[in-house]
Amino acid sequence: MAKLVVLSDSHTDVQTMVSIVAKENPDAVIHLGDHFRDAEQLSGECPAIQIHAVPGNTDSEDPGEEWIKFIEIGGKRLMLTHGHIFLAGYFVDGVPVHRDITKIFLEDSRCEDAEIILFGHTHTPYLNYRDGVWIMNPGRVGRTVGNTAHVTYGILVIDQGLVHWEIMEI
Repeated sequence: MAKLVVLSDSHTDVQTMVSIVAKENPDAVIHLGDHFRDAEQLSGECPAIQIHAVPGNTDSEDPGEEWIKFIEIGGKRLMLTHGHIFLAGYFVDGVPVHRDITKIFLEDSRCEDAEIILFGHTHTPYLNYRDGVWIMNPGRVGRTVGNTAHVTYGILVIDQGLVHWEIMEI
């Protein structure tokens, strides 16, 4: 069994991530970008926990950046991405338009080997299962000034090939 904490969009709120890791005691942490350096700081605070991270749109403008990373955990092939490179047409003037996020990922050849696709960027939790692929977004873990953001993160458990996903709120 593998228990993963999935975080995205920390926006410099390392302390919230540290408290989540202390509470959940995961086998590994996945950070899906927007403040990639926060994942590095989290690694320094929690050196015994393996951390997998990808950069987000606020982290780099380098077109050669590693925007997509594949890892294998618990016999499942996971694709990690912040998501902005897939969802460029999803927003109009900063507002999500009614498009099928799952379809966007499933129709993109870069995703074809994934059994679980993890993305961030939208700050909104999302979960769907279609055509044998889980597509998940943990929402936003970073708080805003005054702690007013709706803070969420994901718990992903992979146990003997079965996937269990839960959105947690703080």
